[in-house]
Amino acid sequence: MSKNVIAIFIGVVKTGTKIFQCNFFVL
Repeated sequence: MSKNVIAIFIGVVKTGTKIFQCNFFVL
């Protein structure tokens, strides 16, 4: 369970970083 939570957290962080970078470059 802990590993799943960590994996999901890492995935969300990576996705958020990608979206943030895309929005930053668009701006």
